[in-house]
Amino acid sequence: MTSVLPLPDRPPADSLSAQVAEEVRALLARRRTTANKVRQQLGWTQSYISRRMNGTTPFDVEDLAQLAALFQVPVTDFFPASKRPPLAKVTDVNRD
Repeated sequence: MTSVLPLPDRPPADSLSAQVAEEVRALLARRRTTANKVRQQLGWTQSYISRRMNGTTPFDVEDLAQLAALFQVPVTDFFPASKRPPLAKVTDVNRD
């Protein structure tokens, strides 16, 4: 008799975690690279990146910082445009 392991819970497709994973996948596609190449460059295991790319495990801040450095983009690029905080204008900064 074989036992079947339950699938891990995934966040709902409209959750921020799922949207971040989608943004990471989109960046990889735009850069014409693969998750396997990225994981090799960052020293991540196949299972580590796979769980994050498929949404099983959310990307954490350190993951996003490493990806941002690798691709030379701001971390905010991994968030959907509708979830990004507005950028402060230089004129909005108090210069006292």
